[in-house]
Amino acid sequence: MSELTNIGAIMISDALPEDMRKEQYHLDKAGIHKLFMELADKHPDKYKDVLQKLSDIGKTSAWTEGASVSLSALKRSQAKQNIMASVQPKIDALLNDDSLTDDQRDKAIVDTLLPHVAPMQKAVYDESKAENSPYVFQLESGTRGKKSDLNSMRGADLLATDQNDKFLPVPLTRGYAEGYTPAQYFAASYGQRKGAVGVKLATADAGFTTKKLSNAAHRIVVTKDAPPERRLPIGLPTRTDDSDNIGAVLARDAGPLKAGTTITAQNLEDLKDKGIDDILVHSTMTEPSEDGGVSRLAAGRRTRHGLSLVGDNIGLQSAQAIGEKLSQGMLSSKHSAGVSDRMNKSGMEYITRLLDAPENFPEAGPLSEEDGVVTKITKAPQGGQYIHVGKKPYFVPDGIDPTVKVGEHVEHGDELTNGTPHPGDLVRLRGMGEARRVYAKHLKEALDNSGASTHRRNVEPVVAGLMNWAQVKAVNGIGDNVYGDIVPFNKLVHDYQPRPTAKNTNPDASVGKYLEEPALHYTPGTRITKKVASDLKKWGINDVYSHEDPPDFEPVPVRSMLGVYHDPDWRTKLIGFYTSKAFENALHRGATSDTDSTSYAPALAKPATLGQNLTTTGHYG
Repeated sequence: MSELTNIGAIMISDALPEDMRKEQYHLDKAGIHKLFMELADKHPDKYKDVLQKLSDIGKTSAWTEGASVSLSALKRSQAKQNIMASVQPKIDALLNDDSLTDDQRDKAIVDTLLPHVAPMQKAVYDESKAENSPYVFQLESGTRGKKSDLNSMRGADLLATDQNDKFLPVPLTRGYAEGYTPAQYFAASYGQRKGAVGVKLATADAGFTTKKLSNAAHRIVVTKDAPPERRLPIGLPTRTDDSDNIGAVLARDAGPLKAGTTITAQNLEDLKDKGIDDILVHSTMTEPSEDGGVSRLAAGRRTRHGLSLVGDNIGLQSAQAIGEKLSQGMLSSKHSAGVSDRMNKSGMEYITRLLDAPENFPEAGPLSEEDGVVTKITKAPQGGQYIHVGKKPYFVPDGIDPTVKVGEHVEHGDELTNGTPHPGDLVRLRGMGEARRVYAKHLKEALDNSGASTHRRNVEPVVAGLMNWAQVKAVNGIGDNVYGDIVPFNKLVHDYQPRPTAKNTNPDASVGKYLEEPALHYTPGTRITKKVASDLKKWGINDVYSHEDPPDFEPVPVRSMLGVYHDPDWRTKLIGFYTSKAFENALHRGATSDTDSTSYAPALAKPATLGQNLTTTGHYG
């Protein structure tokens, strides 16, 4: 190793194990995370001591050296001035245009400023970084602040929202360093007041959401070492550039790494160096389960001590982790000052809509109901637009933009806009497996945007519990369930066998038919499109069982408050909401209860045996 000349590098190097020492350390938020993950992988026994040494270095340096922040770091941004040079004349023209009504002028001001919000934030950040601003160091370290906060100080927020999250037509053309005009101050104060009130409500809202997530995911318990063998590979396709793969377990060989390998940060770097962009990993969302139980491989490594153990209730762990982050994120909303960041979908109200899938979902964008060509995109008289696929129009409300063009070919289930796909449309048009993958991506994005950033391993068990319901469509019912019953989807898939009339063909010949067996993250009942077929072939799947008709059950969305309402165990129903009605239905149908299952609720009826076999079977009885 070359000689170290930087005193900070020497101090950090001395605190680390010898094989981890190097000349330079890029210790921003991502770099620190990577360093700690590498330390946990290579030296778990030294993890605590090394962290203590690094913490002492930080405290000593802060005490003896301090941090220098001068007024020059708050000078007005030249990047901001450059952007405003082209924007301000347009705003002035609108303010002086007497031909516009007040409503027209307000809308025009918002439409003019909104496209510049994100570019302004980026430009001010890039300029500050080039100037080695101490505020950028603070931001990149992950200790405090966001790019929008830096922009508020040196740039211009451009737009603020009121207490109803609607844009105010008052241009915020100054930063804090310049000082607001009275009108700008009062416009921004709406958000400050809302933030102050939100702080008082944050703990209650986050706690309520945590209870709903816990109910939905509480059966996701580790019950076995490995999943049962299946004819086709099963797992979640993901990219090697996704750091959330760290701790996941490979479901298929990737380069020199064999299936069953627990992924480390170094593994991902090695795979990227070899040009491997995609890997297949085990996931709680893709493993068919009779009762919610998953394998250690699907659970992955959730601590520095190795894979999760049999008996670990990773569903409850994940729900609690998300709930804690949500509480912190909502408390920090007081710092937003109502500045518009609505280009990112965020906030408790949006997250609640994601979890409950209401009919009125303002952020929802349509999915194509059929294969076809986009014939035209027209303005709607009530505002918004219509996207026409063939002869069918799809309404797109204001604030959501089309992502398809006229003449473009789309498939059944394709997204047509940059809006959030409605969970009901996702499960209906794409099948449960693909719906879970897309839904998990949007839920994680919403949490990240809301200051509640969490690892993918926490989102997946929650999604596996939330999106796990199907409606029986067989006239004669399925098992003990009659037509119309809502039952656990994973139970149906676990027991499902290809019908006698199903055909085994190559994926291309199966296009337009329905999948009859699990493959990758796709579940039985998924309509095979050209994109699905291409995905299957990409992973070396050359034949699948498919059928002309959908199976006798249909995946359905169930809002988070009903996470245990439809559970087949009558005692489990009682830990949720609407317990009176749930108990009446259970009594009417003669429901039973199993005190030895993945749900802790029935086991509470036999406290003498509660948990005695948990670490060997994953069951509470």
